[in-house]
Amino acid sequence: MVKNLKFALNAMKKIGAPIFETYSNGEPLNVDEKGRACSFAISGEEVDSYEWINYYGEFEGYGDCDGCPWVNEKLEAIADKYGCIIEWYDAGSARVYAW
Repeated sequence: MVKNLKFALNAMKKIGAPIFETYSNGEPLNVDEKGRACSFAISGEEVDSYEWINYYGEFEGYGDCDGCPWVNEKLEAIADKYGCIIEWYDAGSARVYAW
């Protein structure tokens, strides 16, 4: 895994974010030309995922507007600190990539 991405992964795990690094078959989500994992994901489908990411913005008190996709500010700060970006992949997850 790319070094700064690994730092972001560990920091997000440490604060309890619902992270997954591989598909259910164990294969990495994305690999670079050197075969290193180059992304991980934040789940939007766990019981408490609405505290971390929420594609539909349906939970009052989370995010800036009701009905808007939203990512927790703590996750954004970690991504910024380690030079990564968070991008929605689908309604059930967001991917984190090294920038």
